[in-house]
Amino acid sequence: MAAVRLPLPRAIPNTPTRKKEKHIVTKEQMGKILERFPFGHSCYLPLLLAYRCGLRLGETFAITWEDINFEDKTLNINKQVQYNDKHWYFTDTKYKSDRVIDIDDFILNILKKYKTQQLKDKIYYGEHYTKLRVNDKKQINEIEGSEIHLVNIRENGTYIQPRVMQHCFRIIHYKLGYEKLDYHSLRHTHTTMLLSAGANIKAVQERLGHKKLDITLDVYTHVTDEMRKKTLEILNKNIN
Repeated sequence: MAAVRLPLPRAIPNTPTRKKEKHIVTKEQMGKILERFPFGHSCYLPLLLAYRCGLRLGETFAITWEDINFEDKTLNINKQVQYNDKHWYFTDTKYKSDRVIDIDDFILNILKKYKTQQLKDKIYYGEHYTKLRVNDKKQINEIEGSEIHLVNIRENGTYIQPRVMQHCFRIIHYKLGYEKLDYHSLRHTHTTMLLSAGANIKAVQERLGHKKLDITLDVYTHVTDEMRKKTLEILNKNIN
């Protein structure tokens, strides 16, 4: 390694950095999005879970009713779904970021409504209601394995796949005109709202399942001006 020369600090890489620009979803935009995908639509709950809970896409579509504690108002994030060999299957969370997060009253009430509706649907469809299962390969299917009770399902019990969000965002891009937004924008917006409101940075990191605090701190770039104003207010009020 004695002959290896390190690049100069001012050196420009041949391949540009592929770091994706982060975008915030405004309240007005979110209102329009939920107006287009209202309660009962297959995209409604996944949109809300990212926006109000900060979940990743794979985590959202892996939630079962057993993961939700209605009494303690908590959600246990312990797996995600991925696609391989023509199957959706359960796998560990990204960076093995299992966690239990608090859920607000609004989301809690929405989940209660969904659970009540699913119980009604199950009675209505009777023997024709689809029972989802997971086999020893952790694949989600309708034939073999232990029965599972996923939250994101259609009225007949079939699984709502994460790919539904591709169609959702095509509409958001080309019908609503919000071309720069994607599913991760909702998670990023959730983080930004918490930090802007003064939430503890370590608590936010744990809530999002970030591996390192630096990842969470990176979000500060979007709230710098607001943070500066709050810092100045603290200085004016508390330091003589």
